[in-house]
Amino acid sequence: AGAGEEYPPAAGGCTIAQEGALPWATLGLPETDAWNRRFTSRVPAGFARIVPAGNNAGFDLATPGDINVFAAAGGATLVQGAPAIVISHGANGLGAFLPTGMQIAASLNADEQENSDADNVFIGAMNAPDFDDLMIWMSLPILKNRMVSANKLP
Repeated sequence: AGAGEEYPPAAGGCTIAQEGALPWATLGLPETDAWNRRFTSRVPAGFARIVPAGNNAGFDLATPGDINVFAAAGGATLVQGAPAIVISHGANGLGAFLPTGMQIAASLNADEQENSDADNVFIGAMNAPDFDDLMIWMSLPILKNRMVSANKLP
C-alpha cells in the first residue's frame, strides 16, 4: 500500500525517510529503470517540509542542500549541497529496490555501497569496471531560479 507515493511532509521536514525508492506515482514517472529496478532518491529534510499557510513553497532562498557527490571516496567533489538526487543502480542492480519493495544486497564495491547507505554522500565514479551506478542531481541554484521564475519564491 502506498508504493510509489511520496511520504507525507512534516513541519521540520520529512520524518519518515529522506532516502528510498523514488516516489514515481506522485511524480507521474515510470516505476523502474531499464533493468526493472526502482530508482533511489534522496531529498534533504529542508526540501521536504509542509508548505506553511500563505507560502508557495516549504523552503526559501536561504535553505541549503546537503547532498554531496564525489568522483570516488576521498576524491574530487563533483557537486556540493544539492537539494535532490536520483540514482539507477545500473545493470548489476546492487543496492536497488525491486518492484516488490525488497532491496537488493549492497555491492562489494565501496563506491557503490556509498550510493545505497542512506546518507547524503554519493559517488559518481566514472570509468570503474565494477561500478555501474547512474545518477542525476538537481542543482540548488537552478531549483531556486526556477522557483523564482514560477513566482513560488521568495
